[in-house]
Amino acid sequence: MVKIKKPKTYTSLEDGLTSQQVATQVQKGLTNVQIKKLSRPIPKILADNLFTLFNLLT
Repeated sequence: MVKIKKPKTYTSLEDGLTSQQVATQVQKGLTNVQIKKLSRPIPKILADNLFTLFNLLT
């Protein structure tokens, strides 16, 4: 499992970050990166829910 670093300071949503602050955050590894796909494609979800043992028996 990947450990997520908690930020020491928070940024105002109105002001945002400067380019220098962004570069510093990236260098520290404090980025928002989706490591693993969290969902399944819609056809897979539908197939899993429609083609169940119960549905095949009825």
